[in-house]
Amino acid sequence: MKKSYKRFFELDAIRGFAICGIFMVNIVYFAYPAEKLSEVFAPSLYWYSNVLNFIKDDIIGGRTATIFAFLFGLGMGMQWNKWRNFSFLLRRNLVLALIGLLHIVLLFHGDILLDYALFGLIGTILLRFVKKQSFFLFLGVAIALYSFVLMILQHHGWVSRGSYTSNLKIGLDEKILLFQEGGFLEQCWFRIRYYLSIRQMPWVRNFYFPPVMACYVFGLYATKTKFLSNFTNKRLYKKILSFTIVYKIAIVVLGFSIVSNTFKETLGYRLLMYIDQFSTSLLLVSVIVLACQYGFGKSILKPLTVLGKASLSSYILQSVTASILFFSIGFGQYNLLSLGQVQLFMLFFTVLIYLFNKVCLRYLEQGLLEKMWRKLAISPNTRESFNT
Repeated sequence: MKKSYKRFFELDAIRGFAICGIFMVNIVYFAYPAEKLSEVFAPSLYWYSNVLNFIKDDIIGGRTATIFAFLFGLGMGMQWNKWRNFSFLLRRNLVLALIGLLHIVLLFHGDILLDYALFGLIGTILLRFVKKQSFFLFLGVAIALYSFVLMILQHHGWVSRGSYTSNLKIGLDEKILLFQEGGFLEQCWFRIRYYLSIRQMPWVRNFYFPPVMACYVFGLYATKTKFLSNFTNKRLYKKILSFTIVYKIAIVVLGFSIVSNTFKETLGYRLLMYIDQFSTSLLLVSVIVLACQYGFGKSILKPLTVLGKASLSSYILQSVTASILFFSIGFGQYNLLSLGQVQLFMLFFTVLIYLFNKVCLRYLEQGLLEKMWRKLAISPNTRESFNT
């Protein structure tokens, strides 16, 4: 018997927005070596470059990753509520881990799928054995506070900040040549080493993973509350939007104010910026949810739902298209384009991915990779019970 499955327009729109935000950030790491990014994003005489920098750093950067993690936890919690099948979720996350590993080796050292799969495996165990709703809230808050408390301890010298020395042993010119003209297998080996090197950075371990994992746990918690039934509660989201806008304006003023240069080095400013990561994520979610309450807003956001419904396919196709443009397997434009050109290609690729997903959704009712992911995660003897 087929089971009805309700999709939430708001969730697909938010997921599609997060995917676009992730691509806006990731494509830069396809286009340039990390050593050149400070030069690429330096203040410019051109207003549009400064606007792009502001959007990347103050609106998108880090926020769409936390939003996407929240949605991943939310989706997983919804699947648990629907099927209560431990082995299905276990296989689903193992398959996602395999996709993530292939993505790292073949396409992109900045992969998030393997991280999410590890979160998912932990979440599967929690959903299976933890019954108390409050536990998920407590765990999410505790993980989020880890980085917050660590900043305070490091500031007072009670905990070491840690050190990092890259073991890649490759020069800037050599790296540029590798991706412009090097062999595919050489690039794959470099990506593996680079991925492992990134995971050794104290900042990544202490200040990137905790907020992302916290948002994943908050997503699990949300499925045990009335979160999904509150999308039509305009008053709630208007309150959230009002608070987060005021907070964002305060942060932006501090960031651009001349008198704040000294303040930026203080513990207080660092803590405010850490909170801003969560606050701005809530701001973006609130804007999209409120826009969905109006016909005009829904019409504008509808293309995002196509990307959101096929988010895994969208994410992988972003890496495929960027690899073809920048690496030697395609046009070899690594470190050759301006930031403006890179972002124009990002928009062009997003349109192509949208059209591809639209065809897949029409004929497969899922994204291409979502279809494969589902088939691999469902065992043959339980396939009928998952027929949707």
